[in-house]
Amino acid sequence: MKPYHKRFSRIHPEVVRLAREMRRGWATMTEADRQQAIVRFVKAASEVYRISVPEVGFAPNTDFYFVGQIWLSEASSITAWHEFRHHWQLMTGSTVADVEDDARGWSLSLLHSVAPNTLRRLAREDRVLHLDARMKNRDGR
Repeated sequence: MKPYHKRFSRIHPEVVRLAREMRRGWATMTEADRQQAIVRFVKAASEVYRISVPEVGFAPNTDFYFVGQIWLSEASSITAWHEFRHHWQLMTGSTVADVEDDARGWSLSLLHSVAPNTLRRLAREDRVLHLDARMKNRDGR
């Protein structure tokens, strides 16, 4: 099976643009600025896909999606996109067999679309949960 970051090659171009805009200056943003960028992305991407806009909250020890709510423990673009994909799955009635596999693939493919060098660096630094340093899936899928 393809590595997660190569699973989705045709993400809506406007969503790719929004993701690129969200990450512009990411390394120098404050946590609060990153949180605001995530909220803006979620709102705009929801409009592109014509789905309801989920609430986005930040609290320690979270990182999950629950019907209309995205909860993040920190402002992580990969995690935000992963949880947004779960919202998209629910709102569109998606019938994918493995929702986690799908969300991993979509979020990592989106980062690969907008910042491939960043994704490679994060993988080399062992900071991507599902990709190893060689950009191979850790779970063997």
